[in-house]
Amino acid sequence: NILSNSIAAFDFFFTDIWRKDNRFEVIYNGIDSESFVNEKDNLRKELKIPDDAFVVGHTGRYNRAKNHKTIIKVAFELCEKHKDIYFLLCGNDVKDNLEEVIKKKQFQDRIITLNNRTDIPKVLKTLDCYYFPSLTEGQPNALIEAMVMNLPIVTSNIAPIQESVPDFFQEVLVSPESVNQAIDKILQVYTSRNYHQLGKWAIEKYDQKLLFEQFFNKLH
Repeated sequence: NILSNSIAAFDFFFTDIWRKDNRFEVIYNGIDSESFVNEKDNLRKELKIPDDAFVVGHTGRYNRAKNHKTIIKVAFELCEKHKDIYFLLCGNDVKDNLEEVIKKKQFQDRIITLNNRTDIPKVLKTLDCYYFPSLTEGQPNALIEAMVMNLPIVTSNIAPIQESVPDFFQEVLVSPESVNQAIDKILQVYTSRNYHQLGKWAIEKYDQKLLFEQFFNKLH
């Protein structure tokens, strides 16, 4: 058996060959949803974010694939125009690489950067919107965690993400490097505060127990 956690990965490495060979099978990564949905605390007090602020966030290492270049452009423009919008960016080397750029714009109180954290459910619980404009992905586990938390998401229209969200959500995905498209979709969430929440769907789709059993059965 040849297993992958996404159709996109098979398409990348094997083009159309895998579709004609029954040894190939996709089994998605499972998510332990309980550790996310049962989280009650957030980081607003610790990070001095007002309770009534609208917080846009991202979790992911500082890496070209994660597209922090576009995230920062979007953050600067939204923070410039809306005084109650904050950004929270978390991941390996994020603070180290972005802190000085943000200070130069004097947004260090509104665009908060954190390096690696072990309490991602608390980070996600702090957010009102999750922005994930990746240029490339395998299976976007961080995005799936945000969906499990029932967060409204604004994310890329690349193949691995199209595969990871429900069919009805496809039309609202954005081009990864389009600042204007991202701002438009984030402001739709900002205005409505209730935009395409996918919690129930994601919990069922990426059920950890079910997917591990599928994987385990392949070992016999």
